[in-house]
Amino acid sequence: MIDPESERDAQTNLTHEDICQLPHLERIPYVEHMRVRYPLWEQIYTKLHRCHQRKAIAAEPQCMFLVGPTGAGKTTLAASYALKYPAIFTETVTLRPVVMATTPSPANVNNLIMVLLEALGDPGATKGTIGARGRRLVRYFKESCTVELLILDELQHFVDRDNQRILHNASNWLKTFVKETKVSCLFIGLQDDAEEVVNSNPQLARLFGDPYVLAPFEWDETKADKTREVFRDFLREIEKLLPLKWC
Repeated sequence: MIDPESERDAQTNLTHEDICQLPHLERIPYVEHMRVRYPLWEQIYTKLHRCHQRKAIAAEPQCMFLVGPTGAGKTTLAASYALKYPAIFTETVTLRPVVMATTPSPANVNNLIMVLLEALGDPGATKGTIGARGRRLVRYFKESCTVELLILDELQHFVDRDNQRILHNASNWLKTFVKETKVSCLFIGLQDDAEEVVNSNPQLARLFGDPYVLAPFEWDETKADKTREVFRDFLREIEKLLPLKWC
């Protein structure tokens, strides 16, 4: 249900026990790295791992869709997964198994290409024509960086806020890019707008299927006993992860 107590901080590799021995003020920042992994989180995380791993054997891009309200933990879940697959630096290339980026606003083809090139670490992300940069991006994904999984956050930016119009040119480019590179994908966004973006493009919708919904904890008075027990479990897991010394 939770990350192990020995979960390591990304920068220091200290165990939970090591952290508990630090002076009080040095322990406080570690609270920011705590992750309480409840059943729905585990289900989505496992599905994402399966989607990622099937990239090597599947004929079609393996894609999944995650939606929910602001603050539900969608980005945190995705970032936690991406953290486990850092860039691999070799003498000739930089391999990037997982690339995570945020959909630009406005979401047009030029901005999408730029953001994805920047996520790969390309210093020339803004240089050249759209066509040249697009071809370079495909080459990076398929050959140089051998990207296995693309995580694209804030999918609702494909909706033009001024007139509530779906930006079809950008969504069509994204669909073509995913199919050409055959990269596994996780798209993330706000529940209604992001679903509208995917559903407005039948070919894109076919790749993703029904979305996973990640919602924050809510107190359900109709199931008070069950809700109370879930909340108590949550508090117990928080207590285990807190870097506190016990006498």
